[in-house]
Amino acid sequence: MKKKYPYIIVLQFLIACIISTTVYAQENIGMASGNYAGITGVWYNPASIADSRYKFDVNIIGVNSYFNNNYLLVKNSAIVRRLFYKEPYNSSFTSVKNDLLQEQLPVKGKVYGRVENTIHFPFSFMATTGKRSAIALTMTNRTVNKIDKLNPDLAHAFFAELRDSATYGGAMVTDSMQYNFLNWQEVGFTYSRVIINSDHHFLKMGVTLKWLGANAGGYIQTDKATVSFKDSQTLSLNSPLVHYARTANADFGQFRRRDVFNNLEDQSFGWDAGLVYEFRAKVQKFKYVNESLEEKQRRDLNKYIFRIGVSLVDIGKFTLTKKQLTNDFNANIVNWDFSNVKASSFSDFDTALAKKVNYISGAPTTFTYRLPAAMIANFDLHLFGGFYVNVAAKAPFESFKKSTDTYISANKWIAITPRFEGKFFSVYVPVIRANERTNIGATVKFGPLYVGSNNLSQLLTNPSSYEADFHAGLRFSVPYGKPSAIGKYAQRVLEGNSKAASQTQLDSLKREVEWLKRNLHDTSKNKPVQVFITNYGVSSEVQNRNGDSILISNKPQAELKTNQVELNKQYELKIDTLIRQLAEKNLQAEKLKISVEQEPIQKGKKNKEKKSQKGVSKVETTNPELVAEMERIRKQLQIQNAALIGGGTVAAIAATDKKEKPAAGVTDSTASKDTLAIDSNLQTEPKRIDTLYIKDTITINAGLSENSAFSLIKEYQFAPILFTNGSAVISPADRIRLQQLAAQTKQNNHWRLEITGMTDSKGSVQANKKVAVKRIDNVTAILFANGIHENRLFFRYLLAATNTVPAAENPRRVEVRVLQTH
Repeated sequence: MKKKYPYIIVLQFLIACIISTTVYAQENIGMASGNYAGITGVWYNPASIADSRYKFDVNIIGVNSYFNNNYLLVKNSAIVRRLFYKEPYNSSFTSVKNDLLQEQLPVKGKVYGRVENTIHFPFSFMATTGKRSAIALTMTNRTVNKIDKLNPDLAHAFFAELRDSATYGGAMVTDSMQYNFLNWQEVGFTYSRVIINSDHHFLKMGVTLKWLGANAGGYIQTDKATVSFKDSQTLSLNSPLVHYARTANADFGQFRRRDVFNNLEDQSFGWDAGLVYEFRAKVQKFKYVNESLEEKQRRDLNKYIFRIGVSLVDIGKFTLTKKQLTNDFNANIVNWDFSNVKASSFSDFDTALAKKVNYISGAPTTFTYRLPAAMIANFDLHLFGGFYVNVAAKAPFESFKKSTDTYISANKWIAITPRFEGKFFSVYVPVIRANERTNIGATVKFGPLYVGSNNLSQLLTNPSSYEADFHAGLRFSVPYGKPSAIGKYAQRVLEGNSKAASQTQLDSLKREVEWLKRNLHDTSKNKPVQVFITNYGVSSEVQNRNGDSILISNKPQAELKTNQVELNKQYELKIDTLIRQLAEKNLQAEKLKISVEQEPIQKGKKNKEKKSQKGVSKVETTNPELVAEMERIRKQLQIQNAALIGGGTVAAIAATDKKEKPAAGVTDSTASKDTLAIDSNLQTEPKRIDTLYIKDTITINAGLSENSAFSLIKEYQFAPILFTNGSAVISPADRIRLQQLAAQTKQNNHWRLEITGMTDSKGSVQANKKVAVKRIDNVTAILFANGIHENRLFFRYLLAATNTVPAAENPRRVEVRVLQTH
């Protein structure tokens, strides 16, 4: 279709705001707010990719058609079937008007129209790079067409191709009318990292740095312009100031999307940034024990009760060069007969216009263009299972608009999105309020494929719409699986039988059992020691301060007793929880072991075997076997505690009363686990105190007493295991020595091993404590693996304050002493 008159040029740009299509829409609100957004969530909040459910996610292809206006209704079939690109609509504007568009008058307010076209190039990707970090690379081309505050009568005159005589003679004021066009591409690199990861509080941040390349841009803005038409070929225009600028490529036939990286008109840099906070509860259920007996968090599960995210996006600008004959001007045109103006491009129109207007002298030859900067905030609530609800809002961030010649205002919306979300199947139902309309959308994700619309309700209930949005795409993703799931699968494939899978499950259970045993017997995890001393009727409290100092302060006896009762309850609750977990794992492991040993070879019994294994996946708390196992563990724990006390690794306290006469020293060997009194100077039996909490960092006597239940075997001297600074790695030679020690210990049932982890004075107390415990863990892991039961081991650690090994002999060590029972 030949472009004959100047108004046809303007009209085509207006229609472009209505019928343009886009690939891979940026406003995919539903999925972008979810936990499986992957690469599609980077534009929404750069922090989203850290601690992602994906190891890797790459965009393959995506398509979307979108428009939004308040003036023309467009048939839904025209969007779905892409009729604007087919004959006769791709060459006949009259056919488009008559068949596909419907003008709606009167218009509420001024006319607006907007299209945002975004192409996400294939192979944009995100990847998890560690426990706390992730990266992403995005490549996009974006186009914005936006018209705002257009006089409805002027829009009707253009739509009628100036053939409606009702529009002749009337003055149409277009105060503050603005049209913007910009096409640019972005190459963004995103880095996101977890900065806080405690039990209940989780915080991550992300930044996207962008290279920006502008292909074409332009804008028109009027200041109290008045337009009137005498007839279809005579125009009058009066305005004190019209802001007008465009680049050389912003013309028909000059810009093609296949040339996006050629003939760039400006290059610059921009950025996005975001924060995400999560509140987490029941964190223990998201943890597991790996092959090295290390406690890990599951990466395949969402852990929060609620999540809050805030981000700034599209911060950046261009400085573009004005095309010749485009500049700010004022006009006083009366009855301009443009019938002889042949305008097939904007350049022809500019040449004709230059003869009728007065350009502002001294105006700059360049203009600055800001991107559609915006702030996005969202609140995500986990209801139960895979069900969530998200509340999000996007608002223009226009703080920079005063420092630029023109800018594109970002979309403004608020959305509530309930969703069901899973690794391979998700449904999102956003309810969106934007442009004074409310729409209900839906997106379905099935494996790598997703499809949906943000205004599905309007499309289903009306044959024509003011706006439409369709999105569909294909991605390739590698999600996180359950712990050891890949290993179990590979083993089943290689060995071809279910017994291998059962054995793997049994090995995993054994690791969890050993981890629970360590937590149960590791005194370093208990609360700091608190000793209450009664001396001549005055109560004092003794507290350990970081293992280096003792604080004594007087408190009323009633307050001390209340504190100790509460601490007793907390300690006993913790121990009971560990005992129950250990008992359940023991019973699971025992039943699974029997199942593995009795595994039938016949293939016909496989279904029965699966049911048998499934039956032992959970132990009921009312099970008498569980009660008996818990009682057995409690007795075993009491024996070990007694051994620790006899070994001299406990604190001693004394109590006396001035009214009692001194007597021979008495040791209360029959005291309960919460009570102990020792004083060699007392002549009578001392008064029993209320509470004693034991922690192995407070040591009164590091050696073995004469009355101890164990004595050192002096004939068996085990050389210390030495470490470098901060390391807990055991050398191959020391590993062999520990295996030999385990073999001899198994042959001597009366042997017990006392394992002491030591550090030097470098570093903080907390850091040294972790290193000492890690060294003990690595030594005991080898002993466990070689058949030594935990009830034959005692544990201690000595930090710099209590470690007497000189620096020249390397105090960074683990010492193992061989003891024997009397």
